[in-house]
Amino acid sequence: MEIDKINQNFKRVQKNAYLTIDDTPSDGMKMKVDYLLSHKIPAILFCVGENLKMNRKQAIYALEHGYYLGNHSQHHPHFSEISIQECKNEIRETDKLLREIHKEAGISDYPRIFRFPFGDKGCLTGPDYFQSSSEEGSRRKNEIQSILRDLGYTQLKFVGITYEYTKDYPFFKDIDWLWTYDVMEWSIHLENPVFGIDSLEKVFDRMEEDFPEEGRGLNFGGSEDIILLHDHPETDDMFIPIISRLLEKGVRFRDPFKQGM
Repeated sequence: MEIDKINQNFKRVQKNAYLTIDDTPSDGMKMKVDYLLSHKIPAILFCVGENLKMNRKQAIYALEHGYYLGNHSQHHPHFSEISIQECKNEIRETDKLLREIHKEAGISDYPRIFRFPFGDKGCLTGPDYFQSSSEEGSRRKNEIQSILRDLGYTQLKFVGITYEYTKDYPFFKDIDWLWTYDVMEWSIHLENPVFGIDSLEKVFDRMEEDFPEEGRGLNFGGSEDIILLHDHPETDDMFIPIISRLLEKGVRFRDPFKQGM
């Protein structure tokens, strides 16, 4: 299937968004950074520590070209499935690597930002990882948030994000970063694709859905979005088509640390 013939009758919307890319850095990160640079698209790259060890030069390259590196844990576990001490180690090990890499790149002042793998805040709530109704879950969540706070991690207030569901969950009250739109290209290579998303065509089909309060508000002009992509070798060839389609739809990518400028 030719990429330029997939779903050409797509909706267009003018809106601001913030690009975040999880599970970096891979061998293909430089290609992605170069493409983003060519279109003046800022992004936050949430790094897995074990990937940083293997692709340190890729991460430094991104830093040197103005991209932000965030902490995405050392081994990408579900935080609800490990002990508090293991949670602390997951955060601290990658934090140490990021400090070393920033220093090597000659950067002393940088935002410390964190995203939990799978959005799992460690609060033991099954499929609802964002908050807990149990005393033990709340205790764990608060303790993990304290670990992040003590290390200097911060959260921004995205005043342009107006979805009602972001008010129900602690989107901007907790220190870690969530997202409002998941491209879900990561599903394509799963043995059992989530929601049947098993091709780039299905990814593009999802972009045309219009359910703002269900995490599919890409076509809703009344709110900005935090967009989630992944740095996976299996989907390297889809990165440029996906970003291109978002641009064609009218998404304007902005630097989250320069909101309102």
